[in-house]
Formats: sequence, structure tokens, C-alpha cells
Amino acid sequence: MIEAIVFDFDGTLVDFVDSDTKSLKHLHSVVEAKVSFDEFLETAVDEIMEFHRLVDQRLIDPLLMHRFRLEKTFKAHGMQWDDSALEIYKAELFRTCVPFDGVVEVLVQLRERFKLGLITNAYDGVEQRKRIAFSGLLCVCWGRTKSTY
Repeated sequence: MIEAIVFDFDGTLVDFVDSDTKSLKHLHSVVEAKVSFDEFLETAVDEIMEFHRLVDQRLIDPLLMHRFRLEKTFKAHGMQWDDSALEIYKAELFRTCVPFDGVVEVLVQLRERFKLGLITNAYDGVEQRKRIAFSGLLCVCWGRTKSTY
């Protein structure tokens, strides 16, 4: 008999790619980048892939992901790096972290019969807990408030 169901967070309950793209687009507009958004996005994707490669080889601290990626993207396009860009990106990343359509309803039904669990392989546990809280899933499915984390 099944007693519990465990869900991965990114890609299963929420769309990280959509949230990331929206956050990059917001940052691109706020900093008034001279390069097109498509070029900015392409570079950002290339840089995140490079970052993951470096992490896999244990050559970089995984907690530097956003800084590494954004700073390299800015420099690739001749843009002046400023730490405020990181904060702009992260604020939007939290704000745009929403569940896929129908997820809340399914989880509410499932929690009536099963214990629910959540797993993630994100590098930054503190940041990921904040994204989970912002998604609203703690409140709806696990009975916790956003202030829990």
C-alpha cells in the first residue's frame, strides 16, 4: 500500500525554465541592455551550462551559480557588472516561481490520502526553500506558512 508520494520541485511542480527566462527578461529590461534579449538569453544559457560543467568537475563553488552566470553574461556583452543585477534577478526568480497549472488541485486531493514529500537537487538550499515558500505550495499542500522559511 502506498503511504507517501514524493515530488521533485523544479520541472515537476514548478517550471524553473519559465521562471528563469522571465527573470532574465526582467533583468535585461531593467539594466537597459543594448544587446537583444535573445542574444542575452543565449549567452545566459551557455554560461549556466558551463557552470554546471565546472561544478561536475568540482572546480567551482555551486553556491556561486547566479553570480557566475550573470557576471559572465554581462561581460560577454560589454555590460558593466554590478551586484544589484544579481538581486534584481533573484527577486524576480522568487516572484515568478509558480506551480504548473493544476498542480495545487492535484496535491490538495492527494494530501487527503497520502503523506506528501518534496525533494530537490538545487545547489543552494536556503534559496530553494525560499522559492518553495514563494510558490505557495507549503501553504496549500504541506500546511505551512510562507514565513516557515
